[in-house]
Amino acid sequence: MPITFGKKLTSYLLAVPLLVIAVACGGGSGIEPTVDIDAQVSAAIAATQEADSRISATVSAGILATTEAEARIQATVEARVEATAAVDAARLPTIQPSATSVVLPEPSPTSSPPPTAIPTVRPTSTPRPTPIPTATIVPLPTATPTTAPAVESLPDLIERVGPAVVQILTNIATGSGFIVETEGQSGLILTNYHVIEGGTVVDVIVGDTTTYRASILGIDPSRDLAVLQICCSQFASIPIAPGDTIRVGESVIAMGYPLGVGSLRISEGIISGSQFDGNRDRSELQTDAAINPGNSGGPLVLKTGEVAGLNTYVV
Repeated sequence: MPITFGKKLTSYLLAVPLLVIAVACGGGSGIEPTVDIDAQVSAAIAATQEADSRISATVSAGILATTEAEARIQATVEARVEATAAVDAARLPTIQPSATSVVLPEPSPTSSPPPTAIPTVRPTSTPRPTPIPTATIVPLPTATPTTAPAVESLPDLIERVGPAVVQILTNIATGSGFIVETEGQSGLILTNYHVIEGGTVVDVIVGDTTTYRASILGIDPSRDLAVLQICCSQFASIPIAPGDTIRVGESVIAMGYPLGVGSLRISEGIISGSQFDGNRDRSELQTDAAINPGNSGGPLVLKTGEVAGLNTYVV
């Protein structure tokens, strides 16, 4: 530990050389007094040693005082630390022990196995997945429901068109015909010319019950056609099918009054063929439906209820 000397030690050290100098330079009268140099030196040495003793005592006292001060400071610091710890402990909440306290044994330390070195794997390029095209949902068009036409039975068909089929009587022959048009209370009838040819009186029986006197509106002998008119009542009619819509193989019904019977008769068949007769300038249909004398002028009806042609003659 460094020792710091006080002012007294410094004054003593300075006093010694001054004393020596004063001794060396003292006098000046030319008379050399008798001086006991050894005694003076011994006295100076004794004074120096006494000064050293006092200095050592002072230093020791200073060291002791410093040590005691450090001990007091240490005690004070420790006391403050303990007081702070006590205050902190007082601030901590008191932990209430649970009803049952189980002390778990401390696991004994086990030596961890040395880590296994993981080999470094060089990253490889990850193949990109092939993009799957997104399926496009195309809404299907909504089918518009169509109402299937009701299939008309043959009895219903006969009941519907039968009132328009008529029987024709002359004073020399009988035949058949059908009403093609009505106007007011009159009806126009189409039949064969050979049915009324040579007759002076023409009567028309409608519905197998009512007879009307007919007038002849027109004839076409080359095509074997005649148009009659009756009056006066409410009559039913039958439409005529367009010629270009009639096909071979279609089902047909021959309707009329064969052999002069008093009620309507029918026979069923198909259209067996078609041809154009240049000599008579008319189209002709062939059918396998039964046609007898008296059916002349009656309609050949399609299953739609339209007239395909007139039953004319048998070949």
